[in-house]
Amino acid sequence: MAQTKIPWAEHTWNPITGCTKLSQGCKNCYAKTQHPRLKALHPRCYGERFEDVKFLAERLSIPLKRRIPTRYFVNSTSDLFQESVTDEQIGQIMDVIRRCPQHQFVILTKRAERMHSYFSDSAVPENVILGVSIEDRRNLDRMDYLKATDAKARVISFEPLLEDLGDIDLTGIHWALVGGESGHKARRMQADWARNLLRICRRDGVGFFFKQWGQYDEHGVKVRKMDKTPKLDGVVYQEEPTSGQPGTGKRTCQLAPLPCDQKVSSEVVGLAEVVAGAFRQQADMLDANAAMLRRNAALLEQLMTREEKGDCGEKKPCEVRRSRKVRSTQYDSYEAIDADLKAGRIEHRSAAAYKAQLTKRLAA
Repeated sequence: MAQTKIPWAEHTWNPITGCTKLSQGCKNCYAKTQHPRLKALHPRCYGERFEDVKFLAERLSIPLKRRIPTRYFVNSTSDLFQESVTDEQIGQIMDVIRRCPQHQFVILTKRAERMHSYFSDSAVPENVILGVSIEDRRNLDRMDYLKATDAKARVISFEPLLEDLGDIDLTGIHWALVGGESGHKARRMQADWARNLLRICRRDGVGFFFKQWGQYDEHGVKVRKMDKTPKLDGVVYQEEPTSGQPGTGKRTCQLAPLPCDQKVSSEVVGLAEVVAGAFRQQADMLDANAAMLRRNAALLEQLMTREEKGDCGEKKPCEVRRSRKVRSTQYDSYEAIDADLKAGRIEHRSAAAYKAQLTKRLAA
């Protein structure tokens, strides 16, 4: 599990790693470009090739350990319903999801037919937002499989959006995620394609979430850094599913109050207050340490200023060295002592001591 920069999710959960390309939306797969880095960080969890699919049973318990309601993106770098994943492995993942009613789990797939077939014999957990990815007209049949699957909330990810999809019917869909392609080989998404989907969402009552322009802005200019809060015609669209919202996941726009059975429990609120108190205590300690450092810096600056002026009560390093050198010798005359005093090689106190020693020696 890891926190994610994906704006419509809070954490990613990847009990499966590795995937194979299926359609044009996979051509410049961002997950494949990340594979060498992830393989270096977690060599046991990732295969030698991106296409090597692995089921990581040790990651199944991750959502069970988190009590704060969270929205998870399941298998953000893979596909739960690809051929290499068995029905038994999918069942283990669904069992964990059912045991975490406080969380939301967003599942996206390009294998819509396998998804529909699996859930024909098994119910979709109520805290799942089930969806498919559609990038062009050739794959609009994925939406039909999704509509035919009995899920409380359905989502379609139109990312990367590669062409105008025309006047499609989004009835029965609760959420639309729209975005362009990223990466140095990205294909441009035109603004009219996104506007068309916004119009359809308004007509069919679907929540519209505009995720990103991609590597090209709305004017078709390639950018080096994408906007974190992209706007479509000057408006930020970060809407939630229009109905069937399971759990209490992340909210990025104003919504109606949650039903009573979806409110956060008092135990979770108490835990959050304890954590917040600990952070406040740490902040107070940091402020106190910063104040002490400022006082020490001011004192040090004062000492340095006094030393430069020569009015500090102690000898300068050069005077200490010279005094030690002079003490190792004996003066034979008062004139020599006065000469060193005048030259600044000894202080008045040392000169008086040397004269007293010379007087005792001459008297003996």
